[in-house]
Amino acid sequence: MRVPNLSMYGNATYRLGGLTGNLQDANEVMATQKRINSISDDPVGLSQVLDLKSSIGNLEQIGKNVNMGISWLSSAENSLDSVNDLILDAKTQVSRLINASMSDDERRNAIGSINSMVDQIITLGNTQINGNYIFGGTETDTPPLELDKDASRVLYKGNNTPFGIKTDKNVTVPVGRDGKSTFWEDKVEINSTNNTLIFKEDNGHGSASQIILKATLDDGSYTTAQLETAVKNALNDLSSSDGYGVTYDVAYDGEQKTFSIREDGSYDGFVRTEFMWESGADAYLSKISGSSSIDPDDINVTVENPDALAISTPEPHGTQPIRLTWQGDNTWELENNPGYTIIPLTLSGKDDSIGIDLNESGFADIIITLDTPVTAKGQYIEFEIVSAQGDHSIGHEIGFNTDNSIYAPPTSDTNAVFVTDLTIPDGAVIKFEEFDSAGQSGVLTADINTTGLGVNYTDMDSLAAVIESAMEKESKDNGKGINYAVSYDALESKFNIREDGTSLNELQLLWSNTPEASETGDILGYYPFDDIITYPTSDHTAQLNITIDSTNNKIAFEETDGGGGKSGTLWATVADGTYTSMADFEAAVEKALEDASVVPLSDYTVSYNAADKFSIQGGGALAGLDLLWSKADSAQNSIGKTLGFNPSNDTGLGIGPYEGENDMVLMTFDATNNVIDFEEISIDGKVSDQISISIPEGEYTGLDDVAAKIQTALRDESPNNVKYVVTYDSAGEFMIKGSDADIKGFSLLWQTGDNRDASAADMLGFYGDDKIGFSESDEQIVNITIDSTNNNNKINFREILKGNDGKAVDELTAMIKEKVYTSHSELALEVEKALEEESYKNGNHIDYSVSWDSYTKNFTIKENGTELESFDLLWQTGENAPVSAGGSGGSIGEILGFDIEDDIAAPVESEREVEWGIFNTLVDLNQYLADNDPYGIERTLGRLEAHFESMTSKIVDVGNKYNRLEIRNKITTENNLSLKERKSTIEDADIVEAVMNLQAIEAAYQASLSSTAKIMNLSLVDYL
Repeated sequence: MRVPNLSMYGNATYRLGGLTGNLQDANEVMATQKRINSISDDPVGLSQVLDLKSSIGNLEQIGKNVNMGISWLSSAENSLDSVNDLILDAKTQVSRLINASMSDDERRNAIGSINSMVDQIITLGNTQINGNYIFGGTETDTPPLELDKDASRVLYKGNNTPFGIKTDKNVTVPVGRDGKSTFWEDKVEINSTNNTLIFKEDNGHGSASQIILKATLDDGSYTTAQLETAVKNALNDLSSSDGYGVTYDVAYDGEQKTFSIREDGSYDGFVRTEFMWESGADAYLSKISGSSSIDPDDINVTVENPDALAISTPEPHGTQPIRLTWQGDNTWELENNPGYTIIPLTLSGKDDSIGIDLNESGFADIIITLDTPVTAKGQYIEFEIVSAQGDHSIGHEIGFNTDNSIYAPPTSDTNAVFVTDLTIPDGAVIKFEEFDSAGQSGVLTADINTTGLGVNYTDMDSLAAVIESAMEKESKDNGKGINYAVSYDALESKFNIREDGTSLNELQLLWSNTPEASETGDILGYYPFDDIITYPTSDHTAQLNITIDSTNNKIAFEETDGGGGKSGTLWATVADGTYTSMADFEAAVEKALEDASVVPLSDYTVSYNAADKFSIQGGGALAGLDLLWSKADSAQNSIGKTLGFNPSNDTGLGIGPYEGENDMVLMTFDATNNVIDFEEISIDGKVSDQISISIPEGEYTGLDDVAAKIQTALRDESPNNVKYVVTYDSAGEFMIKGSDADIKGFSLLWQTGDNRDASAADMLGFYGDDKIGFSESDEQIVNITIDSTNNNNKINFREILKGNDGKAVDELTAMIKEKVYTSHSELALEVEKALEEESYKNGNHIDYSVSWDSYTKNFTIKENGTELESFDLLWQTGENAPVSAGGSGGSIGEILGFDIEDDIAAPVESEREVEWGIFNTLVDLNQYLADNDPYGIERTLGRLEAHFESMTSKIVDVGNKYNRLEIRNKITTENNLSLKERKSTIEDADIVEAVMNLQAIEAAYQASLSSTAKIMNLSLVDYL
């Protein structure tokens, strides 16, 4: 069969085209040296190559990242090493500056070098790599650290996300640093330099009620949360065991970076807590108390010179407190002296005060006063001394490092009101009886209200005036015509009824006489028992005071017997001594005469008659008796003058009786027996200083004269100008009367006065102290009318919950139950109910605590819990504030004793942000150096040690990351080579094989061209 030329040509052309393509591919392999130049070359192989190229690209980028990271970490490590060097330098300087031999100037001169360190650390913290700040987190284009010179602190401007690099598809390694976590720490080291918390709890009852407590935290590292718990537990444990049992709440605010402290309101009553951040390092007194007969609330102690408290009383406290014991002679005996140079150990003082000079400066370093003077020997006051321990306060670490902080719940600013009004019913009477030297008046009736209706008094002074007028009218009409003084003591809410003058010897207020009198007494605060007001009267007959000694103990006399014989001069000697009984003295003189007598069966009678004259009479066998006063007087030992005889006039011409020409000396006063100590209580309840009067020294023949001298001295020295009256009666007793509108009473201090050793008590017939108090209400009068008519039944307040960021909330109004309250405690309960009811209806369902303190006469209002950020009593800005403040005037604030100022109950808060870092430490160190504060400098040393350890750990962390990146860089390089080898294996051509293949293809191509040309000859037939 003939094959057409055209067919042969087409077939030859096709095959040549294939050889040409093969030759082209072979040439491309030779040109690119790649086995795969198109997907058709090896689809599977090309896919593998593309994957390998991607992996190799990623590894190359990671390699670049790692190299950059290594560079950052290297710079960070160098910077942090330099910071640690500076910290070590600071430690060296601080160790030198702690030394006690360093002067103030040397410490202040170090401030410059510390400032330089701060600047250097800031510079290191602002280190850059290729224009990027490595300690600013991801904010690498802004300097992260900035010095705020005005606030003396370093600010961090970066963020808290460290700059990182990719070291794998899903792995990022931080190579930059968060400057906040680098130069500040989230833990603080607590040790002996900063582990104490000294605080004082005070319930307002006086020095003995102030309790100073010292809490100590365990050493260790604390986060803010751990420190919050530790401080709270320390406060609560110590208050529970040694204080008032207050429960404290301590909280840390992470946003504000502050700590806050307050009580949780569960303590029933008022306690003012002073956190002694500043003064806790100073010496102080603690555990102030007294013997059981001394009211602790009456003890007031003032430390005038804390520096003098250099020696502490022995520990454990309470075992050997300093004790001052009253000796009854204007001295206090000091016991348990821990080592002070106090000479003598018996200190001069008064019954209501004592000053102690601990360092012999000549001035009292401790002054103790008593509201109520001691009355008996052996009463004592004692206290502990805690010498200055140095400033080791935790306050520096929680943001309290300047002044003391005080937390006190809202409490009355002045004494609360006791009486708003008092209603005296119709027919109210006071029954009384008056006694004077002439006798008694009989029962008198003072009509207080005869209007037929109850009379309401809002002014107690007006009511007192009505009572006074009624009593005077009745006394004038039916009694002794006495003037009265009736007053109302607003501080104690009591009435006082007394004579205005000294006409009466006794006044009886007969509250139990009739039901009407009892009812009146009840309204005025008197119990249904009669009040009897009497004045001091001698407890026994006033004593004579006839002193016989060698200067006045002789009687010269001559006897004549029945035969007219003269005895010559005889000398009778009266026994020496002080005679306080006239009978004893008469017997002594009589015995002396009889002993000296030479006439047998003689008899003598010696007597003192009603005319105040002394009489001597002879009898028995005597025929004559001559009293030779002149002879004895010339011998300067005559008793004649003492007996009232004229020493120049001898008596005789019989046996008597011979009577003295003058009154006999009955009392002799001198510096050993002439003092009267007394005190007066003014109408406002204040006890005067002790006053001493002296009866003029000398011999007194009439006791009325003694009474007159005492009366004059009392009147002259009375601080309230009381017109005292002193009398001596026929019963041989003195009476001392003193009543005045300006006093509540007075005391004659026969036994406890400063001059009791020279007291006239024995001479005048008095024993123990006489305390005279006029009729005063037995209990405080409470009668408070709360109602809308009086416009005094509302409290405006505001509750701000925690987390409200200080946002204002609606004003709330509590409505107190309308009624008449006869007890402050009852009123406190109703105020508490009203606050809670309003809070539950319109507020935040808060529990409240309202209490009454009868000692301070104050109300305390507080939250019973810790739900509120702030509790505000709006006395000034509330809707019902006083009209003068722009309100409606409906507030109960004045009744409760609150002044016209809002009370804001909020916790005490840190004075500065709580941060623990190298910058804070160095800034604080500058202040310590400026203040020459060795305790602060010592505390800095511990902080620097902690910073060094912290910085070292960060350097180690950087080093670890650096090593990891070095390893990662090596691994990346090796992986890159491996992948490239694998890619080359798949993609690259075998050159020898490719050359041979090209030569073979070329040979085949040339052969094909040649053979095709030979066999393919075209003819006309191929085109037909």
